Amino acid sequence: MKIAISGSTGFIGRTLSQFFSSGGWTITPIVREDFNMGGADLVKKVGGQDIIIHLAGAPLAARWTKKYKEQIVSSRVDTTRQMVDAIRNLGKKPDLFISMSAVGIYRQDKIYKESEGVYADDFIGELCRTWESEALKAMKHTRLVIFRTGLVFSPAGGALKKMLPPFRLGLGGPVGDGKQLVSWVHIDDLVSAFKYVIETKDTTGVYNLVAPEVISNREFSKILGRVLKKPAIFPVPMFMLKTIFGEGAASLMARSQGAYPDRLIYDGFRFEFRDPEDALRDLLG
Repeated sequence: MKIAISGSTGFIGRTLSQFFSSGGWTITPIVREDFNMGGADLVKKVGGQDIIIHLAGAPLAARWTKKYKEQIVSSRVDTTRQMVDAIRNLGKKPDLFISMSAVGIYRQDKIYKESEGVYADDFIGELCRTWESEALKAMKHTRLVIFRTGLVFSPAGGALKKMLPPFRLGLGGPVGDGKQLVSWVHIDDLVSAFKYVIETKDTTGVYNLVAPEVISNREFSKILGRVLKKPAIFPVPMFMLKTIFGEGAASLMARSQGAYPDRLIYDGFRFEFRDPEDALRDLLG
């Protein structure tokens, strides 16, 4: 099996590459330069691949200047458009194209299934809608799966990695009133979901790739503090988050993101980690 992976240097990309290569699959990394070289070169790079996994995107956990916001959009929307164009121009199409999105597409008022989506009209919501609209064009050419992820539990990268230092110092706590919803997934379940849709040929469309149990930001903070054996009782004001993490990461941490993996569960996928404390103890010991 041959798999091309864009964004292969990110922590999710590295994890997927290691997992599939350990199973004997051939991994072809798609790097930033491949998108800069032109359509013909990208077509050549993805030609002959059985699966294309598109993870590329500038990190969200950064300071969001106007210029960086443009980079966030371009690194997702433009690269997805290029990838779909490459697939369209291939003589032999891949069996599956997997593209990423985020549960930030939903409004922040409740927990949403895929079929109930009411979309946010802020920067993240609009980004995700535009991002997905480009990926959906691939359905004319191959089987398509779009994964909407939330907070990925992994100490190797993402928002959790940025949270660990203050929590380990006993300085962590809920953001504001702590009522925000947190949709999360253990990195092992994320990898298993990728493997599942690759092997389950009738899976297609949009999936919420998050654990079934949504928790509040306050509950998450208590659990993380308990796992690390540190107090996590003092509310963290937004100005402190912006100072430590930057506007972008702070906005994401303060965001309420509720999603339920209705389609994955209906299709028969089983989450190994449904309890957030079990997941964090598995990762952080």
